Amino acid sequence: MSAPRRRLAIVSLHAHRPFAPRGERTRQIAERLAEDWEVEVVSPPPTVSTGGAAGSGGSSPLRRLGANVVDWVMLDKWEPWSIHRLARWRPEVDAALLIGHPYSPLVHASARLARAGVPYVVDVGDPWVLTNPTPFCRGVALWRARRGERHLWRDAAGAVLTTRPQADRLIELFPSLVTLVRPNGFEPAPAPAAPLPHREGSVLRLAHFGMLSSQRLDLRPFLRTLRDSGRWERISLSQFGDDFSGMLDEMPTGVEVERRPAYPWHEVIELAAGFDAALVIGNLNAGQLPSKAVQYLTLPIPRVAVTESRDDALAEYVDGRPGWLVVSPGDADAAEALDGHLAQSWTAESLSPPESESWTGVATEIAAFVERALDAPAAAQVGS
Repeated sequence: MSAPRRRLAIVSLHAHRPFAPRGERTRQIAERLAEDWEVEVVSPPPTVSTGGAAGSGGSSPLRRLGANVVDWVMLDKWEPWSIHRLARWRPEVDAALLIGHPYSPLVHASARLARAGVPYVVDVGDPWVLTNPTPFCRGVALWRARRGERHLWRDAAGAVLTTRPQADRLIELFPSLVTLVRPNGFEPAPAPAAPLPHREGSVLRLAHFGMLSSQRLDLRPFLRTLRDSGRWERISLSQFGDDFSGMLDEMPTGVEVERRPAYPWHEVIELAAGFDAALVIGNLNAGQLPSKAVQYLTLPIPRVAVTESRDDALAEYVDGRPGWLVVSPGDADAAEALDGHLAQSWTAESLSPPESESWTGVATEIAAFVERALDAPAAAQVGS
């Protein structure tokens, strides 16, 4: 008779959100860990929307008031759910994996796990407050966030980060914390049957797949440079996803904008064939990696990373990978560099992604780290 499998709780607010990078990450890791553990996913049901920006915003007085309450008092706007679901949670499991953002579920879950002596690993993407040079919360909320994050990392058996700068900043504060740097993976997709479309030299068709937020760089200087170069008679930008920043409302004159909804990624791959290049917009925090940069590896067209620095997380990730051009928003030579990039003889084969970045390998690597961290002697000291 075989011994019963160990029980693992995975806490992730976006676990059931279809197009969220953290949702896809949760599902891929959960599937891999379920091979060795009895996995319980703690998350809002699929019928509850967990979309929208985490920070402040809103046009009406009531929405602004609600945003101020979040910014000044709450950990984030999802904390009511976190309190309701987790404040009295009794984790009847052997271990846990906490996946964020957002952070309020992680803070409330980690407190319950530490009290119960249950070891846990934290897997986060963007930094929150302790390692973030520009935290978005203020007042009581900032004090609560700092306190909550210190307890979160103090009792963690390990940490999975998206970029090396994120890991280095965290290790400075918690030197004994074991870490793994591992961005998202991509879902393998069949190569397009048709060859790349023939480009019209006088028309530049760009696409951005993913949301626009206040944490992204301003794309308009880059587009203005392209327009002013006179290399193209017409420039268009198609945005697939939400624009929380309002960036599309004030585009440079002469740049056409098309707003489209988000699509499942297998449909995005098909839609991408109608464009000359896909843009990834870097974050204001140079230590962050936009999640879509990984999925862009599967697109059948060239990719352009718009970022302020050649040594930030985005530029470092795409360096040496097929089909990428790195440009700065204010780069005077951006138009010439882009024109030359698109003029290369790209083929489906030359743009194909490296297998090492697929979800098969990434999920296996993360699962192996989680199990090592949970089995380490230090994990037994959680909550002591």
